[in-house]
Amino acid sequence: VTVGFHAVNGVSPGSILSMLQGANDIWKPQANMGFSQSGELRNVSVSGIGEDVDVALTAVELSAEQSSIVAASTQTGSINVYFVNRIKDAALLPEKVVRGNAVQHGKGGSWFIFIAVAAGGNNSGTLAHELGHTLGLPHTSESLRYRLMEGSVETGVVRGTTITPEESLEARKKAKEMSP
Repeated sequence: VTVGFHAVNGVSPGSILSMLQGANDIWKPQANMGFSQSGELRNVSVSGIGEDVDVALTAVELSAEQSSIVAASTQTGSINVYFVNRIKDAALLPEKVVRGNAVQHGKGGSWFIFIAVAAGGNNSGTLAHELGHTLGLPHTSESLRYRLMEGSVETGVVRGTTITPEESLEARKKAKEMSP
């Protein structure tokens, strides 16, 4: 599965290769699949967007700010990952840190991932988790810190890395559907 990377308004994501390698270290041994970078990191300049980027209210709808970013730079045929400074969501408590957000634009449309570099934490784990959403995996219903798809990870807590056999099967099936 190919992934295109974009840095929004001068945000420095660090090493894309090590982040992608970290995500592959989780996915390859457990799901027998991996991700590769599509092209170089694209720097995207979008006016009217501050330090915080509003996230989508649903998993199939981009916010106005996300739409502006996507319109400025998208790699066709890839999952697009955008690095932003911070992500905000008015529905969450102010002290809640949002590390990542995956949105499918329209039913059956392209996938876009937003990763907040200022949130800290393990961006490889955040990338691996958000890639899981693009492959059809929801958050786990139980609070199991060892699972990759655990929905809420507090600041300072390392995200789990376990993918169940059922999740692995679902992810591989979805990856085949996404391939040209």
